[in-house]
Amino acid sequence: MMKKVLQILTLLFLANHAMGQSFWVEGKVVDEKNKQVVKEAIILVYPEGEMITINQTGKYRIQLPKGNHTLEATSGRHETEFVNFELTRDTVINFNLAPISYDLTTVDIKVKKVTNGVGRLKAVEDMGIYESKKNEVIVLDDFAANKATNNSRQIFAKVPGLNIWESDFAGLQLDIAARGLGPSRTANFNTRQNGYDMSADALGYPESYYMPAMQAVEKIEIVRGAASLQYGPQFGGMLNFRLKEVRDKPFEANVSQSVGSFGFLNTFTSVGGTKGKWDYYSYYQYRQGEGWRENSGFNAHTAFGKVGYQATKKLKLGFEYSYLNYVAQQPGGLTDGLFREGDATVSLRNRNWFEVNWNLMASNIDYQFNPTTKLNIRTFGLVSSRNALGNLSQIGILDNPQENRTLISDVFTNVGSEARLLKEYSIKGKSSAVVVGMRYYRGLTNRKQGFANADSTPDFKLLNPNDPEEFDYRFPSQNQVLFAENLIY
Repeated sequence: MMKKVLQILTLLFLANHAMGQSFWVEGKVVDEKNKQVVKEAIILVYPEGEMITINQTGKYRIQLPKGNHTLEATSGRHETEFVNFELTRDTVINFNLAPISYDLTTVDIKVKKVTNGVGRLKAVEDMGIYESKKNEVIVLDDFAANKATNNSRQIFAKVPGLNIWESDFAGLQLDIAARGLGPSRTANFNTRQNGYDMSADALGYPESYYMPAMQAVEKIEIVRGAASLQYGPQFGGMLNFRLKEVRDKPFEANVSQSVGSFGFLNTFTSVGGTKGKWDYYSYYQYRQGEGWRENSGFNAHTAFGKVGYQATKKLKLGFEYSYLNYVAQQPGGLTDGLFREGDATVSLRNRNWFEVNWNLMASNIDYQFNPTTKLNIRTFGLVSSRNALGNLSQIGILDNPQENRTLISDVFTNVGSEARLLKEYSIKGKSSAVVVGMRYYRGLTNRKQGFANADSTPDFKLLNPNDPEEFDYRFPSQNQVLFAENLIY
């Protein structure tokens, strides 16, 4: 009898032990795509309701009783995965979680525009590095200004530290400077259009008689002081006019007519577009006026043409041509006596004239080796002249209409080329860039002064062009530059 009782107790103990038996479940959670561990994943156990966090190596381990169970692996950046299993021994269960992805039908990107008309250049922009440099960008469409008359006082009003001198009411030439330098003909700025020189001579005669039509300018870039020395020898800064482009349509035309006081008339017409591999933009502007003083009438023609060709995915070619011609009568100054009398409209000169004839050409080559490395080569040339005609002596000396006038004739010819290589790279996840480049420039100014006829018409011819009475000088100049700049965050 006792033997049977012991057998029953043994069977009950073994059955109870078997029912309470437990085993280990362990495994790893990795990303299905890149096979990296998913450190933020958690494991949920059903029906027990337990939650397990994985360790830094992506592994987990839990002891569960024998029977049917469900494990759920979840992460905020991955799809959830379930595993149903019957536990009868120690088991390994690994999870491969798929990253969550969405198919977007449309993406709307909103870009915040500059609202006050003045911004800054990007850290790396247009083959240059501008981080930590004093610079401004004037966006002309973002504020009200009289662009028909190239009103520099309104256009540059929001740029601190500029000296602005208005020598005429139609904006025939630009007179600005910075750092307290003289603004006459912007001689202390390295003046550029679309990234290349447009002044008479970078060294010997760095004055700019040419100014593009502000109605065709998209933005003006200003880089101050020594930060601009890689562009030229002027230590006052660099001034660059970026002309408009029509990027999203095959053809666009704009026509504008403006009239103003003192017989002012402005006609502006532009066309542009992008078609296939080609893009183009051109404009023509005509201005005339009588001026608010006697003997101060003028007429001016300005034209520009540009064509670009995307030869391959990596190579783009471009050519540009700019033209300016204006003739303006010069009323001369006033004596102190006339100024005190308050009649500032009086003119003591009726035979004085000024003429500018500007021809500016440029070619552009852009080659992109890869998304982070690109090369730009700009070549430009200028054949231009300016003529000052009349009685050029002090205003207190009366003008004798029977005497021959004086003519100062300047002819400018120059050519230059610049090459820049830009490489963008990363250091510990931070974007950096290096730019290396060179510049070669050669200019020549031929200045003559002698007698012209005694008429009152704008006849810009020397009586003795081969042997002028005053002087005949040649002023050659050269400028060579090598530079390198590295931006490291």
